[in-house]
Amino acid sequence: MAEPSAELIRRAQAGDPQALTELILSQQHYVYSIAMSIFRNPEDAADLTQEAFIRLCRAISLYTGESRFTTWLYRLVVNLCRDELRRRGRQVPILTGEAAAGDDDFDPLSVVADESAWGNPARMLDEEEQRSEIRQALALLDDHYRLALTLYYFDEMKYTEDSRNP
Repeated sequence: MAEPSAELIRRAQAGDPQALTELILSQQHYVYSIAMSIFRNPEDAADLTQEAFIRLCRAISLYTGESRFTTWLYRLVVNLCRDELRRRGRQVPILTGEAAAGDDDFDPLSVVADESAWGNPARMLDEEEQRSEIRQALALLDDHYRLALTLYYFDEMKYTEDSRNP
């Protein structure tokens, strides 16, 4: 999944239907993978993907280019997932991976569904155990600390950023 060009984004923001179609098609797998990593249910992930692209069409004008487009889109999708899980009364799962180490160059794609992992059950088990240990450690924290860590490390928000939806 490549970062879309600034020109494609600009054309989509200007209302070019072809550009918007290209943008959606180029990000379809990425958005579905994020939703699937949170919901772990293909139907729910597909529904959320559709909702994310509806939201993208409505909110694309809000993208200012201050961050990578894929980071902005990641936040949009994760916020939609959180809203849906809250609506259902479920706890929002904590995404893990390279972000757990506090890597400043965190790529959100690194924590979404990875097709290559399915071919290595031992690696999957190790990663699941690590995710479980991190979730258990985070569960011990007060809500406001857990939220702050999640927003900082997993959503790439700085301490001074506003946490409103994009």
